[in-house]
Amino acid sequence: MDKEIIKLRSEKKKLWKELKREDYFIQGTLVKTYLRCGKSNCRCAKDEKFKHGPKFYLSYKEKGKSKMVYVNANKVDEIQKAIENYKKFKSNVARICEINRSFFQKG
Repeated sequence: MDKEIIKLRSEKKKLWKELKREDYFIQGTLVKTYLRCGKSNCRCAKDEKFKHGPKFYLSYKEKGKSKMVYVNANKVDEIQKAIENYKKFKSNVARICEINRSFFQKG
């Protein structure tokens, strides 16, 4: 068997293993924001630097529309890791597809 094919199969196997190690994948972006509460007597209403927060939201698209959902501060690291996992997943799948195409091109 061709050495390049052996190398590509090995790379493909490694990419699949990386994907199997992760439990969660989330497509989207974590947004950090500071908000005004809306109470007229609160200091956030009078001065920008006293906004409440940080507050975190997961921004994503669903059926072509942007959505945002609130994320508890204690879940931020977990959500960020899941977003990174998704990016890695996408990258790995793209590379696996390249490898598969090369197999067909080699005959």
